[in-house]
Amino acid sequence: MKEEKVIKSLKITSIAFGLILGILSIFLVLNESFALFTSSTGKVTYSLKTYKIPMLTTGESFQTILRNAGYNAKITEVIFEVNKDLSTIDTSIGSFDLSNKKNGVVMGYITEDETTQDMYILHIATDDDIIYANPISLRLFSGNYYGQSRVFLNLKEIKNMQILDTTNVINMESMFEGCKKLTSIDLSGFITDNVTNMKSMFYLCSGLTSLDVTHFNTSNVTDMMAMFHTCSSLTSIDVTHFDTSKVTRISEMFGGCKNLLSIDVSHFDTSEVYAFNGMFRDCLKLTVLDLSNFNTGKATEMFNMFLGCSGLTSLDLSNFNTSNVTSMNSMFYGCRGLTSLDLSSFNTSNAKSMISMFLGCSGLTSLDLSNFNTSNVTDMHDMFSDCSGLTSLDLSSFNTSKVNDKRNMFSGCSNLTEVRLDNAVLNSRSFSGIFNNVPTTVHIYLKDDQTNRDFMSNNFSSYTNITWV
Repeated sequence: MKEEKVIKSLKITSIAFGLILGILSIFLVLNESFALFTSSTGKVTYSLKTYKIPMLTTGESFQTILRNAGYNAKITEVIFEVNKDLSTIDTSIGSFDLSNKKNGVVMGYITEDETTQDMYILHIATDDDIIYANPISLRLFSGNYYGQSRVFLNLKEIKNMQILDTTNVINMESMFEGCKKLTSIDLSGFITDNVTNMKSMFYLCSGLTSLDVTHFNTSNVTDMMAMFHTCSSLTSIDVTHFDTSKVTRISEMFGGCKNLLSIDVSHFDTSEVYAFNGMFRDCLKLTVLDLSNFNTGKATEMFNMFLGCSGLTSLDLSNFNTSNVTSMNSMFYGCRGLTSLDLSSFNTSNAKSMISMFLGCSGLTSLDLSNFNTSNVTDMHDMFSDCSGLTSLDLSSFNTSKVNDKRNMFSGCSNLTEVRLDNAVLNSRSFSGIFNNVPTTVHIYLKDDQTNRDFMSNNFSSYTNITWV
């Protein structure tokens, strides 16, 4: 009986001690430390020492420390260093505590860039064999942010970045934004399993000639807005393995990638995406885009989606669900390589704006918009401006009762021979310049309304080939 009590007592003591160790471990982890325990055989004696985790501070704090020290736009190179005796680092020019807990486990120090006057190299060092990136690595190496110069504007190279462990990172937004002088980035060691935000990650990295993101795990990413925006030197980006099932914003993802020759997004799961605006804007050299698997059921924004895609020769959007889209502004602006565009499946019942939707589509010879519902559209100015290849436009189904601005709607449609506006009511405020540079011989079908007659008489008296309907 006595032995049984002793055993129970030992069990309770063991459980209590285990709980204490568990709570202590949690506390230490939260404070970026590991607990190392040792015990003596046959005795209830323990010793404890802590190991501080070498974690970088947040991206914004990192930038602030360097900027306040006077190194804004003066860093040309970053070098990660491990197993460094921190007591021996060169502090003659400048040194800073870059650790997240300000406990000195990650130190930065400056040396001169001997190739460029008044420019410097940043060394990021630890006495450990690894450096952990902060979970919030937002703008870590940013060289530009909304037009403001940041520390790494002149960054040309990052060495030994495989030392940087990104396992715990959840936010990589604008991580390399504005690093225009980087020609390559070694991302081979990047672990992105926990990342939810990759917005603008490589935005304005216009000097990059290659970028390998094939090993990225994007299964938890919700925002890819402007991820590769203005990576204007890249000719290819392999995103075939990207898991986009949780992404809600994909707008401007490849915007400004003017030298991209091809991009395979055929496997993208876009079922959660609401923002597609500017996704391929100014991808001048793309000739083909396979969007046959795109699910656009939740899309509300498609403005500028293909703006400036002058190299596209065909575009199959027959599977697009546009029932929730409110803005189609400049959607096909400048797609002068397209000769035809089948939008018969488009549901435009919720569309409110179609400004410059087809402006500059000079190669179009036919355009069927007979299924367009424009009952909620308020703005159509420049909608077909400079569509010089079109010879006819049947807009007899257009309901323009809410349209306040139709300025220059057909301006520059220099080959139009027929245009049907059976339900349009013209007035000087909304229709200024509507037929500028349109042949006076064009056959116009107009609603027989006194306002229409007065408008044509006062503004376009030379246009006499009118059928009043």
